[in-house]
Amino acid sequence: GGSGIYAENSTNLTISGNEFKNHTQGNPIILASVASPSHTNIVVTNNNFHDNAYSNVYVLSVSNGTFTNNTVTPASDSTGFSFSGGNSDITITGNTITNGQRGIRIEDAGYGIGSNSNFTIRENNLSGNTEYGIGVTAGGYASGTINARLNVWGAASGPATTTNPDGTGSPVIGNEVDFSPWYTDMTKSKIDFLTVDTTVKTATVPEAFTSNGGTLATMELLSGTTLTGTLAWNGEFAFPYTTTTYNVVPGTGFAA
Repeated sequence: GGSGIYAENSTNLTISGNEFKNHTQGNPIILASVASPSHTNIVVTNNNFHDNAYSNVYVLSVSNGTFTNNTVTPASDSTGFSFSGGNSDITITGNTITNGQRGIRIEDAGYGIGSNSNFTIRENNLSGNTEYGIGVTAGGYASGTINARLNVWGAASGPATTTNPDGTGSPVIGNEVDFSPWYTDMTKSKIDFLTVDTTVKTATVPEAFTSNGGTLATMELLSGTTLTGTLAWNGEFAFPYTTTTYNVVPGTGFAA
């Protein structure tokens, strides 16, 4: 069939707990646009998409949208989520978008409503997508970077992209995508980082690896030179990293 849900204007819309399948014409969900923004405070959550011919969720002109905990199996030549212009303040988290051609597309498709801005894409499984897990087309993102840290890409080496030449996971297209660190396993129990050989920088320890009551949280770090100094626990640590697995003791610092 065609579209399952089509809307041109909406406020406080929640789409939850549905199964969308066998859509051979149109998109299962289309949030269309007649102005900018056309939709505010949108939640798409806990839906299951499979066996659909086109982009499973096609999104235009959303301000403040949350797309969370959906399971999407795109067709071998289709897209999971397509954000195709005029979208801002978008959070995409906890989704499984696997084994299609494209996972998450961010583009300006030419509707005259402009590009997209202020995206957060975290804690998703984007494994097995052949063209890209996240792809940003030229002019598709207004400015700055996309927080795409802590996703699963289907390979411990992370996504395949020019800035991660050893990566073999679902590709990333677009310099706007900040994908490091990433999860190295499907259970999200370990993380890895890009190696930084020269410039010393700082990076925030992921929230998933903080803990309360003195419980140890473990991080697996990429090869590089040794971690210098003893850091008090402040949620940060310095590049470059070692192959050592460190136990992070909240309130005390690092213990090898």
